[in-house]
Amino acid sequence: MSQVTTSNTSAEKLQEGLRQQILTWTLGEQYFGMHIDRCREVVRDRQVTKVPYAKDYVAGIVNLRGEVVTVLDLSIMLGYKKDNEVKDAYVIIRLKSDTKHVSIKADNISDVLEIDESKIEPTPAHLNEMETRYISSVAMTEKGLVIILNADEILKAS
Repeated sequence: MSQVTTSNTSAEKLQEGLRQQILTWTLGEQYFGMHIDRCREVVRDRQVTKVPYAKDYVAGIVNLRGEVVTVLDLSIMLGYKKDNEVKDAYVIIRLKSDTKHVSIKADNISDVLEIDESKIEPTPAHLNEMETRYISSVAMTEKGLVIILNADEILKAS
């Protein structure tokens, strides 16, 4: 288990409003990100138990220290084709919430990036509401385009 933490110098830069800390990961070939303060923890190599009759975007559930946590499949939530590959274990990103136990699956955790606010842009206007519901913004980084997700909307969907 990895707790998500920030350094004092990073926090000072964030308070100045110049940079945002984004946890990034890959899902397929695409980079995704979420504001670090919305991520409770990252758990590696966790087996996901399928739940019969669950919504198609629910990958299953996991037991994290005695709590049953729902695991969401973002690729389905975002309209990508369903990944039929079944893995023995996944990387799980648990979201911060006082009322829900929700996580999302990822292929690989990439990094925590400090992204200059000038590099973060709103979601493109030509996308329809369904396509942008779970996306808060996009950012250009040295790794390429990162789609920054809206944790509140993901939690509502769960």
